[in-house]
Amino acid sequence: MSNQTFQTLKELPNPLKESQCVLHKHELLICGGYDQRACYSYHTLKNEYKFICEYPSDVKLVGHCVLKLVDNNNKDKNQITLLSFGSNWNGENKHTLVMKYVSVWSDDNNNDENEINKSNNYNEWVAFTNNHNHPIIIGRDDNDYRGVRAVIGGRNNHLLFITSQYNNISVFDLNTFQFIKHDTLPTNNNIYYHCFVSNLGNGQGQEMVKINGEKNKQNYQMLLFCFKTGLSIEYDEDDNIFQFDQLPVCDDIASFFCYAYVCINDAILFFGGYSLNGNNSIYSKLIHKYSIRENKWTTFQNTLASRFSDCVAILSEDNTYVHIIGGYNNEFLSIHVKTEVSKYYVTIFEIECKCKDEQKKKKEHIENDVIEKHKKWMKWWNQREQKDKMEIIEKFKTMSGEQFQQKNDITYIHLSIDVYLDLHENKEGEVKYLLFLFLVLIELHYYCLEAADFEKINKENLKLQLVDMKDNIVESDEDMMKEFETNEPTFKITWIPFQQLIVVGKTKAVTNALVIMIAINEYMDNKTLSNLPNVKEKDVINFSQLFGQKLNYDVVCNPSPKMTKQDVQSFLAKLIVNYELHENTRKYDGLIVIICGHGENGNTLVYIYGNEKEKG
Repeated sequence: MSNQTFQTLKELPNPLKESQCVLHKHELLICGGYDQRACYSYHTLKNEYKFICEYPSDVKLVGHCVLKLVDNNNKDKNQITLLSFGSNWNGENKHTLVMKYVSVWSDDNNNDENEINKSNNYNEWVAFTNNHNHPIIIGRDDNDYRGVRAVIGGRNNHLLFITSQYNNISVFDLNTFQFIKHDTLPTNNNIYYHCFVSNLGNGQGQEMVKINGEKNKQNYQMLLFCFKTGLSIEYDEDDNIFQFDQLPVCDDIASFFCYAYVCINDAILFFGGYSLNGNNSIYSKLIHKYSIRENKWTTFQNTLASRFSDCVAILSEDNTYVHIIGGYNNEFLSIHVKTEVSKYYVTIFEIECKCKDEQKKKKEHIENDVIEKHKKWMKWWNQREQKDKMEIIEKFKTMSGEQFQQKNDITYIHLSIDVYLDLHENKEGEVKYLLFLFLVLIELHYYCLEAADFEKINKENLKLQLVDMKDNIVESDEDMMKEFETNEPTFKITWIPFQQLIVVGKTKAVTNALVIMIAINEYMDNKTLSNLPNVKEKDVINFSQLFGQKLNYDVVCNPSPKMTKQDVQSFLAKLIVNYELHENTRKYDGLIVIICGHGENGNTLVYIYGNEKEKG
């Protein structure tokens, strides 16, 4: 949107990211943020902020969740109850708090009323307790609630639906203070800092279904979006089961998360977002709309005034404006703007993101590309002399399985020919195709090695490497492009020991690493292997602070302090799926594995290179 579309409001008292916001009449209750415990009320008519309280000093907020509880017995419309829950890294230091809120904008000079509020614990965060006044913490030990999202529903608005990392979805009964359902979201993406809303198109998410004319069955409907995952979620309250259906996701938003979102009428509006391209952080300034009824995405031509992520969006009381609060773009932001909802329903500013049509076009493009490649292959083949054809076939037949992956797989030869023909027919694509050609030639070189060559590779720890004539390693597109700026680019393939790569190659800073901690500190046989309290109390905390907070790496730790070999294998298998390591879609440029526990010599720390260090 243009700057005229957004009205700038008074800046926040403190810069905020990952904040949570709840509406109460003409007030927007801003409940903390990342590493920020202060809570404020913003008055939409006065354009002013007023301090409410702070979270307790032992609570660290990292992508927490705040909701307004529904009390059907509450006759006092001036009082609401807020629920806040979340955790730190790896599910540590969970908090579950409530606040009974009354407006801080009432008569400030009424000291008697202020004293009553203090005595009744109004406007302060206190422990969430059950009917026996025992503190309740929402979340299992292994639940990582960073970037958690939740909605409230059910017949009596007593069910808390929670979606969190590692594709978890759970149902917590606010009346019995217990979880009644755990399930797994059908996606390969990790789900956090995502969009999760009630499907308001069916009476606040509720749908009455008559079964065989006997009774009305209550279903609760929700929508979830994160990265390329879109889900319609339906919960059957009577049978306590979930049903999941896939939804399309527009290409423009498929690589993003950490966006602000708000649901109004039959649509969800998305603002900004964060993505990672290699080592580069990308902050979006786009605005998208998903129409629930039409199952269609829209991208708006005009955009946000600046790029940012980790902001929060909330509707005004009359649903006229969307307020966007805080955010992050390499620094915490103090911005507070609002925009009229009506502007996002004017089709003159819209570009339809026709996901299905795009997918169909992509499929047709791939099919046509295959046909064209086949035509080029046949053209090249028909231009060869019969003698050349026989020689190629005979050489191909004599390749052993060790030298070639599959005898009936001539893909690499096809690709080489295709690249050669494309090079001569499309000069603009020269660099890209030639780089690809060299990669193909390296592959072919491997497949044509003799057994003695492989023996040499294993014995001397060698690796094939593409270098220029000065023996400088060619390791990126940029290196290739620089060489092609000369008139006669020349390369060669050479053998280089792995250790030499460290010396010859360029130094690379690791900026986006995944840190895996396997910390075992409890043992069944305490006589032979004593428990290691320092592993949990010191090692995990220290490494989490170093890698997670100081270096901003992703840190994941095993959920249980006592694990068998099978448990560890299961943990690693789940980690590979949740963090999409097969395709490395998160573009990790480093992997650090830390193992804390008993080694051969007792209490040892084993780290990634296989060394051991005794611990005091």
